[in-house]
This record gives sequence, C-alpha cells and structure tokens, in this order.
Amino acid sequence: MSIDTRIQIINKGSETKQVIKFDKEERYKNLLFQMIEIEPDNPRWVAFLSNRAIEALIINEQYEKLICKHLFITNKYSKRIGNLKIHKYTKMLLEKYISYLILWKNYDKANELLKVGLLLYPNNMAFIFFKGMIQIESVKDLSKTYLIRDLKKIYRI
Repeated sequence: MSIDTRIQIINKGSETKQVIKFDKEERYKNLLFQMIEIEPDNPRWVAFLSNRAIEALIINEQYEKLICKHLFITNKYSKRIGNLKIHKYTKMLLEKYISYLILWKNYDKANELLKVGLLLYPNNMAFIFFKGMIQIESVKDLSKTYLIRDLKKIYRI
C-alpha cells in the first residue's frame, strides 16, 4: 500500500533565527559536556562536539587530552596505525584532531596522522583537503625560508 502526498515537514528549530533565539549552540555544547561527564569512555560525545565546544576545551587546555583518549590505545598521540582505536567514530575524531593540529600549525604531526587516515579512509574528502592544505603550507614555509635567505644576501645581514 502506498499513499501519494505533498506534505512537507520543516524543522523550524534549525532555522538561523531559532538557533540564535534559543542559543542552541550553547545549549548543545552544554548537553554534550554533560554526556561526556556521564559517559566519559564513549567516543560518540567527543565526535559530535561543535566548533564552539572544541574552542571552550582548547581554552581550558583539555581538548587534545580528550580526543587522544578516544583515538589512541595509549591515550597519547601516535602515528602508528596499531595504536589507533578503531570504532564507528574513528573517522570523525581523526578529522577533528587533524584539523586541530593544522589550526595550531603542527603540520608534521598532522601529516603523520593524515597518512594513517588516508590508509583507513582513502576517499575521505576532508583528508584529501587537509593533504592539500599541508602541502600549500609547506610551500609557503619553504618560500619564506628562501626569501629570508635572499634578503639577507641582498642586505648583507
């Protein structure tokens, strides 16, 4: 049996006006923090953290420790694939952690972890994007190095 209908269901709660009016980002951030307290070993809550929540954790210097707890068997950064906890949130956590490392210009670590991510998820668009970003940043760094060297030669510094 099938029913042909033109009924539309619209979630007005996700409209920008509603999100701002009810400060939903703050509300969701607090709910996720509560869930992390209730279930500290569940990677789901860390994987779903918004940028605003991650920002708050970075300010309090808690983010890296928290994400490493859910990504690595040793709870510490490692470029070894054997130290990676594999679960349904691994990809999301890798994306967030690599993004965090790039944000803090820790390109070596980001690149090492990116190689692991690309081994596990070779078609992941975020990882492919990050790879390009890191390559661009290395070219920029190399250009700066040569520019400084050349300026020193010109001005005999």
